[in-house]
Amino acid sequence: MKLLTLCVTILLNILYTQLTAQDNSNNDLPLNKISYNEYSLSIPGDWWFSTQPNYGAIFFVYAPYKNNNITSNCNFLIQNQPEPVSAEEFLELSINEVNQYLKNPKIITQKITDGLNGKVLELEYTGLLDNQQMHWYQYAWSVGKSNYVLTFTSSSDDYPVLINYFKKIYESFVVNKNPK
Repeated sequence: MKLLTLCVTILLNILYTQLTAQDNSNNDLPLNKISYNEYSLSIPGDWWFSTQPNYGAIFFVYAPYKNNNITSNCNFLIQNQPEPVSAEEFLELSINEVNQYLKNPKIITQKITDGLNGKVLELEYTGLLDNQQMHWYQYAWSVGKSNYVLTFTSSSDDYPVLINYFKKIYESFVVNKNPK
């Protein structure tokens, strides 16, 4: 009986150590500082930064591997509006887009917080895109008639492993001057 208890204890300890290491593995990589035009941010050392035009984004930051032909990424874009849009109005517009473009959309988090440039929208959602279960996390804020949007896109499988990277990227993101 003592031997069985000892074996179970060792097995549980090994399992816990592996799970803990897996959960925290993405938090220990060094971050590289990137400056591009008026933007600066820090990205994980094994991710890559691209300014190649794609979907209207100013830049993309790509995770180092693919899962089910999906490369998890972070992108930044600016949406110009004819009139200034409040955080509450932008939240409504964003949720409408999610519901329009995704199959089986689910809003997980929707909140407006105070940020450096005023109100910041945080929106987390999932849905099917091209028959793939996807997961997004988005920060958006307005400056005048421009909405700044930083979005993380991932397969639902990769999301729990990579989301902390995205949050570090957001925390490091700086607009050094307001674009005209």
